[in-house]
Amino acid sequence: TADRTPGLTLEDLERSKAHLGNRNRLSRVARKLSQGPISVVVCGGSITLGHGVTPETARYSHQLEVWLNTNFPQFTHKVHNMGSHGADVRATTVSII
Repeated sequence: TADRTPGLTLEDLERSKAHLGNRNRLSRVARKLSQGPISVVVCGGSITLGHGVTPETARYSHQLEVWLNTNFPQFTHKVHNMGSHGADVRATTVSII
């Protein structure tokens, strides 16, 4: 890949790899998917909300719900999108303080 990554060192490439986090948590979720329905809450700003994304079925929270129900069809899983615009997040934060 050296011809595709001019100027990047092997160290740069190693540092760019995503951190996979705690794999035990992922194993527990996978096990739970076969035991019963799960509910997922996605939280974040306007990207999570899907601001400007049409149709709503193109939002990643909806795509995650479709994927869960397609790949683990023995139960009906639900994804709750709790995304909001940055201004709304700030207004909520200020009102809580």
